[in-house]
Amino acid sequence: MTRANLSIDFAFPTLGDARFGVSIKRTVRLPDTGTPHSLPPSFGSLPIVEHEDGLAVPLHHLEALWIAFSGVPCAVRIGVGLSCAITGKAFGSDLSADPQNYLTAPSQPWLDGFKTADGTVRQFVAAKLGQGLTVDEQLTGSTVGGLQVEVTPLTPKAFETWQENRQAFQFENDADPTVRLICCGTDARLGLAAGAAIRQSIGADTFGLDAWDVGQTQRRTITLLPPRIYEQLTGLKAPPLPPTAVAYLKAGGWLFDYDESKIEDIKTSEALAAVQSVDSILGETSEPLPAAYAVQKIG
Repeated sequence: MTRANLSIDFAFPTLGDARFGVSIKRTVRLPDTGTPHSLPPSFGSLPIVEHEDGLAVPLHHLEALWIAFSGVPCAVRIGVGLSCAITGKAFGSDLSADPQNYLTAPSQPWLDGFKTADGTVRQFVAAKLGQGLTVDEQLTGSTVGGLQVEVTPLTPKAFETWQENRQAFQFENDADPTVRLICCGTDARLGLAAGAAIRQSIGADTFGLDAWDVGQTQRRTITLLPPRIYEQLTGLKAPPLPPTAVAYLKAGGWLFDYDESKIEDIKTSEALAAVQSVDSILGETSEPLPAAYAVQKIG
């Protein structure tokens, strides 16, 4: 039987035993009401398996997700199909400072979606390809789908400096991704569409472009598979679809507010600011969240 992992692990021989991890979190899909929401919870990590084209995770059509980071400082680029999730430009192969096409983790411990406005992202939502629902189809017409994660470590010199002055390079509101954990053919692949607006900034790089060791960059390609296809290929059971956000909150669940007061948000791209949400394309109206629900402050 195929073995599933709960994270993608990166090792950097030039930095000794330094490690970096990326995991994909199950969560509720927030309603697209036009008003930015607090951060949604985690129901744990999606299983990640190796297959002939790289890595694969199971996702239901219109299921939401977010991406968590841990380990030593790295510059992280997220590609959706052929497009960059931060700038909307072609994913390409290089780090760019203007516009900044990467985030610096784990001082930024997570990414919940596409940067579509200042201090706001639109939730990552899995969607069928070939129907014009995904952001990459809107930007490029491509039905490649999937997710790419590219990680670049610090140069040995910058890493040594970071180790000597760790606090100077960390936001005071650094957070462990586990604080959001709640304990209680194109028809065979999925892409990522834009869901509801969420309050979240993408922090400007405090290290500087020259601090990153681009020669040590590593990239992983992740295919997003419908549960039926995933189960056929792996022999593993896919996780069930999470509850709706409304049901989750009515049952006593909560959302999260992360203190971003010390984060300098990068510029928003015109391309991503103009993308349509999956609900607007489908002509659907979301059920609003309850009038009152719990919000936990973190960071």
